[in-house]
Amino acid sequence: YTSPPSRVRRYSPEGTVLWERMFDSEFSQTPTIAANGPTDLLAVAGPDSMYILDLDGNITDGWPLQFPGPYALHWQEDSALYMVSGLILSRVDLDGSELNATGIGNFFQDLHYDGQQVFVLANDSIRRFSPTLEVLGVTPLPSSDYNSAFIVSEDTLFVNTSAGLHTVNEEG
Repeated sequence: YTSPPSRVRRYSPEGTVLWERMFDSEFSQTPTIAANGPTDLLAVAGPDSMYILDLDGNITDGWPLQFPGPYALHWQEDSALYMVSGLILSRVDLDGSELNATGIGNFFQDLHYDGQQVFVLANDSIRRFSPTLEVLGVTPLPSSDYNSAFIVSEDTLFVNTSAGLHTVNEEG
């Protein structure tokens, strides 16, 4: 949870605050957080820095970012992150080194990794990539706009657009 800008809180399932960490000196804008996935780590990114925290809020690693602050982060298992910065989708190791990168176009909306494919909602389409960011396909989605986003259920991926809710299959 990030509010006000630069504050990160972890809540218990009952809603009590487990810990709070302020990043005032590190970030001038609200950080982006990637907490989902099979990991016991949190990734917190600001405009120019990335921090890896344990679930107690302790910083375990960090590095400066080469590109402007990420628009989105998503875990790839427990040893790498998918990160969208500018017009680039990157797979980044937890020491900050870039493992793979690919262009996604000029209009990014959302990012999702299902354990087998990376889905990117960008440029009025759903773009699919392998875990190592090889292009698997592009599906046009003309009703996509700034408010469009992926919605994940237990076994189905949806995309919400101005024209309604669409189911996304493995072929995009």
